[in-house]
Amino acid sequence: MILIKNAWIVDSKRNFKGDVLIEGKIIKKVAKKIEIEAKEIDKIIDGTDTILMPGIVDTHTHIAMTLFRGIADDLPLDKWLKKHIWPREKKFANEEFVEDGTKLGLVELIQGGVTCFLDMYFFEEIIGEIAEEFGIRAVLGEAVADFPTPSAKNYKEAFKIIENQIQKFKNSDLIKVGVGPHAPYSCSKKTLIETKEFAENYNLPIQIHIAETKKEREEITKKTGLPPVKYLDSIGFLNENIISAHSVWLDEEEIKIFSKRKVKVAHNPESNMKLASGIAPIPEFIKKGIITGIATDGCASNNNLDMFAEMDFTAKLHKVNKLDPTTVSAKEVFKMATFWGYKIAGFNAGLIKENYLADLILIDLTKPHMNPIYDPYSHIVYVAKSSDVKTVIINGKIIYENYEFKNPKIDVEKILSKTKEWQKRLK
Repeated sequence: MILIKNAWIVDSKRNFKGDVLIEGKIIKKVAKKIEIEAKEIDKIIDGTDTILMPGIVDTHTHIAMTLFRGIADDLPLDKWLKKHIWPREKKFANEEFVEDGTKLGLVELIQGGVTCFLDMYFFEEIIGEIAEEFGIRAVLGEAVADFPTPSAKNYKEAFKIIENQIQKFKNSDLIKVGVGPHAPYSCSKKTLIETKEFAENYNLPIQIHIAETKKEREEITKKTGLPPVKYLDSIGFLNENIISAHSVWLDEEEIKIFSKRKVKVAHNPESNMKLASGIAPIPEFIKKGIITGIATDGCASNNNLDMFAEMDFTAKLHKVNKLDPTTVSAKEVFKMATFWGYKIAGFNAGLIKENYLADLILIDLTKPHMNPIYDPYSHIVYVAKSSDVKTVIINGKIIYENYEFKNPKIDVEKILSKTKEWQKRLK
């Protein structure tokens, strides 16, 4: 058992000074003071001068694309994809690329307090294997499209790959398998309908890019007679298993459709700003009860995996857009990054509560920029940095403690060496 003592315990429902007892992978007890015999405890963590909070969920990323960090900046999305990313993926995105890019990305995620991520890419089985090895939760989304991808010649072959993933990870505590139809502009009506049927057959979550850009909205409207959300609803695609990344260009009626169909949203503020895609109607989503998480979208378009920066931008972007400082409060953002993030991922975590999974992080309060502190939610969103994450616990296991990886399988020096080799090849 692990006992965390004297921490400032903060989740989306309460905050107080106290102790947390972890038994196995579960939070066993939460109280102002926990008395237990020393012989029953395997590890005591002194939480003095720390905030103990639920782990953060990156609800949409392309983790292996960490190797593309900064390779094509200051470009519109379509040119960025078609002229720079897709050609390099065609040439380089093999199993080795995915393995090395994933390892680099996961080091950054874990150091930054991310305990779970939702991914859409190729060779997701490799990503799942590395996530298990590193000890982090993942929801896999093998990419599905109408054109050949690095891992599948067509969407039927992608389905077979996903079936293998289902078998491989069926007993995993950390990995959930899903499916990732890329977008309504890269998947035909037939592909989308068959993908939905496939997902329903196996009860899988579906990750998809929807209404990311104004151009996408215009092109789909021209092609189908309906904007993306209305088009997808008209073919019966939308339901509670859909995780819609970006979701920028929705009108009031489409927001109501998302709410009615219980679609979940992954908000990517930094990526959307950098690619000039627009500002998603997050305040309207929240008002309509649409479960909305926060995401990085990966290093190729961000250019980092810093979820503390994403939280900060989520709050500030919508305030300035609405010219209203009360819009999207720090506490709402905190909830999006933790409790709602885990709702989207489908794991019973995101609260510091008995019988919830022990996915927890400790934030260091001893640094000058972290003082003084009055409101922990405000501090986490507006002050804290990913570099302030001191300790990371996932599934009841200490993965990172006092700024050092405790998992011997995470060899940062070797990962960085491989990254430098890729830098020469990808240039």
